[in-house]
Amino acid sequence: MALRDLQTTSKDLMHQAGTQQDTHIFNPQSVDDLLMLQQRMSSQTCLQGVCLYLQQPTVSVADWLAKQNQSTQVSVGASTPKGFATGYYWIESWPLQSSDQQSPTPLIYHITAFSRGLYSGSLTMLQAIWLKPTGLTAHDFNTWQSLIQLNP
Repeated sequence: MALRDLQTTSKDLMHQAGTQQDTHIFNPQSVDDLLMLQQRMSSQTCLQGVCLYLQQPTVSVADWLAKQNQSTQVSVGASTPKGFATGYYWIESWPLQSSDQQSPTPLIYHITAFSRGLYSGSLTMLQAIWLKPTGLTAHDFNTWQSLIQLNP
């Protein structure tokens, strides 16, 4: 869902920066968008599933679970026997640092997602890094890292 959210061409507020006078949170598509987002978020690190990259990526499961109320929540299908039918994700973004001075500078997206499992206390949390193809970049890479997968 998070990757689909980044790839959409929807014109809703979550996918459009708007003007300098707007205050909504959105997924940035350019470095200029990212700068505008940083101004809007002020001292917040995550809002509505959109997070600023703070040079110290959050890798602790506990850190992400503490930000659950700042995530994007999605239905993950029909209810399970235990009633867990919600997934959560956050998207961080930052400019790609490269030596070839691409213009415009592409953004890197760091996706963290989790959902609770069927067993009491179980959950799965995954992270991915994605670079949107720009025509200037020859790669659309995804790397997945499982932060936690606990099942009794």
